[in-house]
Amino acid sequence: HSHSVDAIMDIVAGSATLLTDDKDLQGKVVSTGNKVFFNKGGLHGFMAGPKGLIFVSTNDGIVGEKDWDIAFA
Repeated sequence: HSHSVDAIMDIVAGSATLLTDDKDLQGKVVSTGNKVFFNKGGLHGFMAGPKGLIFVSTNDGIVGEKDWDIAFA
């Protein structure tokens, strides 16, 4: 999926492999304490590791009061 704004994901538990059209990030493994930046408009997602993944997203409006800023691939 993608968003029309940048997003920062703080990994707070577990691990994941990044799935993205950003060739510098594609396939990288992230875990607790890592911060991941996704550019607006870029496709991105996670494949959770064996213990799952929990992250906190800091962004500029992915979730609104009425609408979600998300486009599915």
